Amino acid sequence: VTETPQQETPQVIDDSTAGISKPELGSRQEALAAPSDFEAHFTLGVAYKNMGLFQEAREEFDRAQKGESYYLEASLMTALCYKEEGCLVQALSELELVSIDPRCHGTRGQAIRYELGLLYEAEAQWGKAVATFQSIPSFHDVPKRLAVLHAHPSAEGLGLRLAS
Repeated sequence: VTETPQQETPQVIDDSTAGISKPELGSRQEALAAPSDFEAHFTLGVAYKNMGLFQEAREEFDRAQKGESYYLEASLMTALCYKEEGCLVQALSELELVSIDPRCHGTRGQAIRYELGLLYEAEAQWGKAVATFQSIPSFHDVPKRLAVLHAHPSAEGLGLRLAS
C-alpha cells in the first residue's frame, strides 16, 4: 500500500476580532448568534433538566431566552427547574415576570399562566390562583381546579366565579 503525501491546507486567519477585548467579543458573538444557537441552548437545557442538572439547565435556558422565539419557552422551563428543585418562590417570580410581558399570549401564554396558577395553589395563594386560572378558563383542567378552589374553605371573599 502506497501512502500519498497529504497536502497541508492553508489556514485562514480571521482578523475581524483583532483589537476587541474579550467582553466586547462575547457580546458581539451573542448579537450575531444564529437562531439555531438559541435552539441548541434550549435543547441542551431540556436535556440537562431531564438529567436533574437544574443549575446547568437554567444556564442554558438563560442563553436561549435571548432568542426572541425561545423567550417564553425558555422562561417556562427555567421556572419548571426551580419548581422541581422545590424553589417555588423563584419559580413564581420567574413566571410572574414573564406573564406580564407583551409576548406572553396564545398557547404559550396559556401554559405559562397555567403553571403560574399551579404554583399559586402550591403556595396557598388562593386568590391569585383563582385570578390566574380565570384568565384561561377552558385550558386543561382549569374548570375543575376553579370548582375545587370555589369549594375551598377560604373561598369566601375571593370573588370566585366558575368558568363557563
